[in-house]
Amino acid sequence: MFKIAGKKMICDEIYAVEFEIPAVASEAHPGHHIDVHVNPDGAVLTLPIAGFDRDRGTVTVVFKSHDLPTLQLAM
Repeated sequence: MFKIAGKKMICDEIYAVEFEIPAVASEAHPGHHIDVHVNPDGAVLTLPIAGFDRDRGTVTVVFKSHDLPTLQLAM
């Protein structure tokens, strides 16, 4: 399980979440996606990488909360 380093609401139902994942951040490139498991029994969210910081080891994803897994991630 990885730590959420930051989260903010951009506008209604649109969120940006920053995950602390040094191994992924070191290899991230534009167009890559990450799979996020909100809870062990829940669905897998495949989210595009919106940004990354190799020095801090963080990856940022932006998503719209429209179904149960994305609503859970937004909370």
